[in-house]
Amino acid sequence: MYTKDQVNQWLQEEWQNLAEIGIPVSREICPEIRLSKATSWYGQCQQNRVYRGKRYKFVISISVYHLQSSEQAIRNTLIHELLHTCPGCLNHGPKWKTYASIVQNRYGYCIIRAGGDKDKDSAIEQARQAKREGYQARYLLVCTKCGQEFARFRKSNLVLH
Repeated sequence: MYTKDQVNQWLQEEWQNLAEIGIPVSREICPEIRLSKATSWYGQCQQNRVYRGKRYKFVISISVYHLQSSEQAIRNTLIHELLHTCPGCLNHGPKWKTYASIVQNRYGYCIIRAGGDKDKDSAIEQARQAKREGYQARYLLVCTKCGQEFARFRKSNLVLH
């Protein structure tokens, strides 16, 4: 498992790498990652946040469960989130995709739009499973063709129809 200090060092390195190849990363990013116990995402970039008493235009959070992933997977996530700090890149639109493509071509990183490590043995997948097992499904859907049952925890459009 990697430490917060190691990941902060990688954040600085990747921040510098992006700037060196002309990617317009914001200069107003918190220089320290925020750790989260999230199981639904690996990383997150939030705007206009206060961290440790100081306001930043961007704060990058990493799931503590992701710290058990490979260094490359964590760096991919850091770059993904750093790209969100570029002007016009808060979403995964054309600009964000262009910058992601430039980084992939230059460094060989795998910068994708959502979740990278879907391995069932990954720490974040184990945390998700534990979270699911701790909840009782509220809805049980049954396929009218094959009879397969699907547990659902929230009232979604699928549950309603």
